[in-house]
Amino acid sequence: MYYRFLPVYNVLRELFLPSKTLDKFCIRKEIVCEASQEYMPGISMEDHYRSLVTQVVKGTTPEQQWRRAEKRMVVHEATVKFKFKNVLATPTGFFSLDGQHIIGKRHLINPIFSKTIPIIDKGFFASSFVTNTYFGHWLIDGIATSLLKEKDEELYLWAPPSWGHTTAYLDIFGIETIKHDYVFFKNMTFCLDRGMNTNRRARIRKLKSVISSKSSSQKGKKVYVRRGQTGISRVINNEDALNDQLKKMGFLIIDVNAPAEEIINACSGAELTLSIEGSNFAHLLLGATTGATHIVINPAAQFNNLLADYMIALGDTMHTVVAESEGAGYRVDIPRLTKLIENILRN
Repeated sequence: MYYRFLPVYNVLRELFLPSKTLDKFCIRKEIVCEASQEYMPGISMEDHYRSLVTQVVKGTTPEQQWRRAEKRMVVHEATVKFKFKNVLATPTGFFSLDGQHIIGKRHLINPIFSKTIPIIDKGFFASSFVTNTYFGHWLIDGIATSLLKEKDEELYLWAPPSWGHTTAYLDIFGIETIKHDYVFFKNMTFCLDRGMNTNRRARIRKLKSVISSKSSSQKGKKVYVRRGQTGISRVINNEDALNDQLKKMGFLIIDVNAPAEEIINACSGAELTLSIEGSNFAHLLLGATTGATHIVINPAAQFNNLLADYMIALGDTMHTVVAESEGAGYRVDIPRLTKLIENILRN
């Protein structure tokens, strides 16, 4: 029963003692893959589009976003496993008598004292702040990290109940997760798994190979995923006109709210993909054939080139275009986008 008090205990503990880093309160640490350094290939982005950007995504700078578009030297962090004893796993982090790892706002009283908390001998904690917050990170990063789990460990990979596509993807990958929000592990593994090192790339490509082969091959397959008004608002005001143009160009159009099976079948084997930036693009990244070309529509006031970081793992290429702000939404320059698509298809 004491484990229900661990989040409160750690708050009180930090009033008198400095917080501990993971390697200070784990019982063992193991390097899965060493850090490495290499040139990243960069992506294609016309100078014209840079002039349209009015704001980059929170927590980044324009310089960081432009740098992602360029060929650059990058240090890929190591992937590191940490082993712990007697840990309470929660959607907001994990807690022990020796320390804590926070990935969200702590639940100190409710619902910890009202929920059933099973006691499990061995577990693997694959959640992080980004996997809990964005479906795209859950799908690519969270599941890729879960592949580091040992056979006798039970997987903790939390997802908000409102995300409707998680079960279908877990089934396809043959992955079982613990169904409880709160679990007490007698022995638990956690991985720092952020760097795009060779080990992590191999795991992401393994996931891609599963999804990209789900539907019959169709040479030259082109797919557009409609985001609509899901998640953080990125509404394309002229999306109906964009859909009409893409249909004329032979694109298959699928709504992100469609059943997961329909989305997976639509995206599987695509050679050219298009969507507005966001978690909706994760369906396309895993579904597309290796060597595919992705066109990311970036909102001018929420610009984010994050997807460029995945190209080296996927073996794909990426183009970024910018949709200008228009009222509460955005407007895509359809003629300019059409010209880009025609140039890609010619080459």
